[in-house]
Amino acid sequence: MCGVYGFVNTPQRGEPVRVKMQDEILHRGPDSQEHYTNREACIGFNRLSIIDLDNRAMQPMLSPDGKVVLTFNGEIYNYRALRKDLQDRGIHFKTTGDAEVLLQTYLTYGLEETLEKINGMFAIAIYHVDSQKLILVRDRLGKKPLYYQHINGHIIYASELKSLQVHPDFVKEIDAENAQRFLIFGGIPAPYTMYKSTYKLEAGHYAVYENSRLKTKCFWDIDYKKKDNSISKERAYSEFSELLNDSFLIRQDADVPKALYLSGGIDSTLLAKMFHDNKIDIETITSTFANQKANEEQYAQEVINRYRMSSNKLLIDLPHEKLNTLMGHLDEPFADPAVLPMMMMSEKVSELGYKVVFTGDGGDELLGGYHSRQDYSFQSRMLFDLLTPLNIHTNSFSSLKYLNPKYRSTTGFFQKFFTLNSLDKRRYLELIDEVLQPLISRSSSFLEFRQQFFLFRMKNFYNYKVDRATMAYSIEARSPLQDYRLLEYVSKLPTNYYCNPKERGKIFLKRQVLDDFPSSFVSRPKRGFGVPIGDFVDQLPLSDHLQKASDILKIPFDEKVSHKRRYLLYSLGHWLDSNS
Repeated sequence: MCGVYGFVNTPQRGEPVRVKMQDEILHRGPDSQEHYTNREACIGFNRLSIIDLDNRAMQPMLSPDGKVVLTFNGEIYNYRALRKDLQDRGIHFKTTGDAEVLLQTYLTYGLEETLEKINGMFAIAIYHVDSQKLILVRDRLGKKPLYYQHINGHIIYASELKSLQVHPDFVKEIDAENAQRFLIFGGIPAPYTMYKSTYKLEAGHYAVYENSRLKTKCFWDIDYKKKDNSISKERAYSEFSELLNDSFLIRQDADVPKALYLSGGIDSTLLAKMFHDNKIDIETITSTFANQKANEEQYAQEVINRYRMSSNKLLIDLPHEKLNTLMGHLDEPFADPAVLPMMMMSEKVSELGYKVVFTGDGGDELLGGYHSRQDYSFQSRMLFDLLTPLNIHTNSFSSLKYLNPKYRSTTGFFQKFFTLNSLDKRRYLELIDEVLQPLISRSSSFLEFRQQFFLFRMKNFYNYKVDRATMAYSIEARSPLQDYRLLEYVSKLPTNYYCNPKERGKIFLKRQVLDDFPSSFVSRPKRGFGVPIGDFVDQLPLSDHLQKASDILKIPFDEKVSHKRRYLLYSLGHWLDSNS
């Protein structure tokens, strides 16, 4: 886990430029820093040492002939199997980690086949010295971020936007339309950022920069339409369980202290069970928040007692005096305030000496865990809050074919904090449609569409939140439930195998937990990351930042809004003030 940055063919490319970019993301790789430079390019790397702590495993890593340079942020979880394959082909290794395996796999098989073979979380940069070709790759689920700006034939890239911004050739022009995307989704979905001509590489995509031109291509996605109805439910459960255990085991390699985030929910409880059943020692981290009205601490304690695990219990507060520091790690406006206590938790975990944490993230997106009823009452509460805040007919928009007619005339969401008459209503719907239409095209039912939508949110927002919250304090987060093979397998199953009205969602996960816990433990309502954010948000100086948000959107805002909307406005205004 590290930070990457670099540039090719920029007018300004000296050592002071490189150092500025490096220093902006030192938190992603505080252990050591290195770079490759020539007259045309810089390929930089900040290391957070996790596997093979020897200096020989340092990046950038060069091919034996010195013509290919590789850096990457993340982990290749199946590197041991890939290494054995390469050794059988007569390739010798100087290191024991995954970076050299990734480089040799690329040299042996080329880009497309390498991407089919590797399983991990990664943001990769590969530079060909002779041709000046640069290849950028982002993992299938967007676990690791990668930003770039391609203007006037040159390219700048980095793990975080703030590293791009300090390059003197970076063009800093705010894109008002992407501020609208933020208001719609609570974050800015890839490939967009708040700047024109500056992009996030999309999850499951790669970009090739060659001869001053840039092309991007998708190498992985999910299509829920392709079903295999020949698989019985028992066979599906058995094969899913085998895949899950392998996903868990290949994520165990680390030469540094590890811990498990244990909330007491189904997903983290299942991971605790897997550590226990595989006889792997792990310490747990449980967190409660000051002034929290409800939490799952009692359930976490049941898990700790059942598996006889050691525990670290943290009390998290949200000090306003640290707000600017925490917000500075985000790079972009982001409307989920839970990222702030997650950062505070990461700071305490780092102080305890852990560099790797396991999380149960992904179980809901994988197996339909967010909502319990097949009538999808969440239409009015979440997804279709986005689709129907305006009193206009929207039948011309293809995404709305799944919309229940009774929601078409509802008002809410935006009406709560701005005057609709000043909004380009049609453009608002077009921005929604450009996201939802591709999801619909790969779905044959509303439930499948829902799965696609939550996968979109995970790739664009939730994994962004976890990456920023952990890497701000030099911690690597691993999520066994986010193995792409699990998603591929589940996508071909009949949806009622893992989510139906009687058993609700996450059936396969609950079934495993039921081996050790009563049904009352498993069937209780989902609480999520219950952060007591209300009092904190009430104290935010909204008026200080409101004018910036109002100006860029050309919309008059009302301060009397809910906590969620208040924080959304604050996040946008704070970012605009900090980056004006």
